[in-house]
Amino acid sequence: MLNHSGDNILINLFIILDTICQNIIIISIYPFIVSIKKDDKLYSKRKLVEYLFSDIGILVGGILIGRTIGNILVDYNICLLVSVIFLILAFIVVINIKNIKASKEKVELKKTIQYIIKDKIIVLYILDYMISNIAMNTGLGLKMLMLTNGLNFSAGEATNFLLAVGLIADVIGIMALKYFTPKNDYLTLTIKFGIRMVLYWIAYTSNDLTICLIAITWSILISTAYENITDAPYINRIKNEYQMVFTNVRYTVGLVGTSIGLYFAGIMYNYGITFNLGLSAFLYYSNFC
Repeated sequence: MLNHSGDNILINLFIILDTICQNIIIISIYPFIVSIKKDDKLYSKRKLVEYLFSDIGILVGGILIGRTIGNILVDYNICLLVSVIFLILAFIVVINIKNIKASKEKVELKKTIQYIIKDKIIVLYILDYMISNIAMNTGLGLKMLMLTNGLNFSAGEATNFLLAVGLIADVIGIMALKYFTPKNDYLTLTIKFGIRMVLYWIAYTSNDLTICLIAITWSILISTAYENITDAPYINRIKNEYQMVFTNVRYTVGLVGTSIGLYFAGIMYNYGITFNLGLSAFLYYSNFC
């Protein structure tokens, strides 16, 4: 909890450490969650809980920060303290989970890579995962700038818009899983990716900012839905002894895709936000093909 301007280096260091720890948790805890019960809908429910409470945390912080409750001013330090409390509670819950049988067999990276390469479906999934991350971040990696500079939102309006749409997206994801998951997977993929691709292409060819806003909004709204179709079957396909290393490989590939997508986003942004959406549409189309 630092307040002085001279502490900027420490603050930046702690941000880096927080990001590293977050990814360590993802690649160490998530494989065990998947190993407890391999069920596609359960996987999607877990992701939806993650998305929902992440957005709720942002909402609560946004509402309370800068306000005085009783005699206490809610500042960033208070938010950090609340975060630490929830982390401790999460730790207590995790250590009290019983009957988790983790594989004690050491699985080498080379052995896992060989296992993945032999499964053509998993190879295609990994390639799809990387291209999808490139496409997603090319289109929406700079969404805050696209809203403020490209669509003339104020910083406050853009923040509130993204938060509101994100929360609605969480609700849509829950409703889609419970009430509307088409039996035809191709229809599901069309709803999640196909409509997004078409809207991006229309926005690019028309150069209409209203359509750009509609395309961005739809893309965020549908982003949390149908992970039980797009990710779960492939992750649950992996044998338990390979889950840990596979998760490392998957997230590494995903981060590479994200980095490439953000690089493309920065280049396209110089030409206008329609170019971001246009290149993203092309990448989605390539992925479909």
